[in-house]
Amino acid sequence: MLPLIREGLDTIVVAPCSAGDLVPMDVVLYEREGAEGDGTYVLHRVVAGEAHGVLALGDNCTWLEEVSPSQVRGVLVGLYRPDGRANVLGTCRYRAYVALWCRPWRARVALLGSCRRLRRRVGLTLTGLRPR
Repeated sequence: MLPLIREGLDTIVVAPCSAGDLVPMDVVLYEREGAEGDGTYVLHRVVAGEAHGVLALGDNCTWLEEVSPSQVRGVLVGLYRPDGRANVLGTCRYRAYVALWCRPWRARVALLGSCRRLRRRVGLTLTGLRPR
């Protein structure tokens, strides 16, 4: 969930909930099934509800994930920075972040995808120009 949550630095609080309680822009904790049957816990933002769960998207991702109700473990209710700041989720700065970066998720996905494809192409071109 970069840039919102910084791994190893921030402390999060997750409250239990069901998929039916989630609304767009909530940050949901869900369990993604692994290849060996083991699960990985993921925090992503809900962008839309569906008949069979929700669509989730990380704040720095370019792909949607379908999350079934059985995968949902909880919803983010608290985010605390190491400097002791109170719950960041209630601040004007967070609301601005959601309005400007998260709500226009379709445009963000297109922009991030284009930037990543361009970076990959330029990298491949520059790799081909290096002397051997």
